[in-house]
Amino acid sequence: MTLLVGLASLLGLSFVSALTPFVNAEAALVATQALEEPVPVVPAALVAAAGQMGAKYLYFRLGYWRSSRKGKALPRWQEKLNAWSEAALSGGRWRGVLVIGLSSSIGLPPLLLVSVSAGLARVRTLDFLVVGVAGRFLRFLAILLGAGTVLDLLHVPGLG
Repeated sequence: MTLLVGLASLLGLSFVSALTPFVNAEAALVATQALEEPVPVVPAALVAAAGQMGAKYLYFRLGYWRSSRKGKALPRWQEKLNAWSEAALSGGRWRGVLVIGLSSSIGLPPLLLVSVSAGLARVRTLDFLVVGVAGRFLRFLAILLGAGTVLDLLHVPGLG
C-alpha cells in the first residue's frame, strides 16, 4: 500500500468515525502502524484529525443553523441543550476555546455534543476548527506514539 492510499483511507475512516460510533478512528490509527510499511506518525495524526473535524464541522453547522431559528418552539431536550451551550461556551471567547480544546483532546465533554453546542452558541468557525484540529492532532499523536512503543516492546515480526 502506498503512503497516499494509506493516508486517503485514514482520512475517510476518520471522517466516517466522527459521524457514527460504529467506526473507530483510534483503531484505524493503530492499524496504520501495524502495516509492513507503517504510515508516518505525524502525517497520520494530522490526516485523522482533519477527517474527524471535517465531520464535526457538519454538526457545528447544524447547531449554527438551528441557532438562527430561535423564534420556534423547541422540544424540552433542545431547550436543555441550548441552556448547556450558553453556560459552557458563551462565557467569552476563551471559555469556548478551552471547552473545545478539552473536548477534542481528551474527549470530555463529548466532541459531538460540543460541536453542536458550539454552533448553537455561535462560536467563531475558525476558533472551532483550529482548536479542534489541534486537540485531535495531539490526541491522535499520543495514541500513535503509545502504539508504536507497545509494538516495539513486543518485537513481533511483521508488526512494525
